[in-house]
Amino acid sequence: LMRAIERSKLRIEEANIPNREEVIAEYKSTSERDEYLTKELADIQESEQKLLTLIDELTHSLEDKFSTGVKEVSRVFSEFFEEVFPGGKGKLMLVDISKIDDEGNETVEQGIDIDVTLPNKKVKELNMFSGGERALVSIALLFAMSSLTPPPFMVLDETDAPLDEHNARKYGSMLARLAEKSKLLV
Repeated sequence: LMRAIERSKLRIEEANIPNREEVIAEYKSTSERDEYLTKELADIQESEQKLLTLIDELTHSLEDKFSTGVKEVSRVFSEFFEEVFPGGKGKLMLVDISKIDDEGNETVEQGIDIDVTLPNKKVKELNMFSGGERALVSIALLFAMSSLTPPPFMVLDETDAPLDEHNARKYGSMLARLAEKSKLLV
């Protein structure tokens, strides 16, 4: 290798290249730039690996916390639901939702489904419930989430509008329960 280098040097000298010093200086400058860029590329690749690892860790952490949170909200929602609809059952479930993007790739995302069974009713679809029943399901879910992480205050504007007198009483008892944890403006 050293002989080849020496021969190349001799050829350059014999070729009598004008501005030989400038060519050598440019070569050194280019070599230094190449070394610098090689180091930068290695740093970028290392950073990329660290970021991918961090993304994986955060994704798993978020999925675990989301799953745990949904289970906890489901437990409290079930309590509120049974208070509003004695003999009924209500829970939240994690579901996988398949979506196809613009490029035709299928992605699977997690979602939440509300599974409710009212006493003495065979209908399980929320859109088939009466307006008052849907309102009570929504209120039970809202109150379940609010009771787990109570806000300092809540503004409830006409949330009882679709309720009849009997259901309004149930709503009132739920308000009293929630008022133990938050200030309510109704």
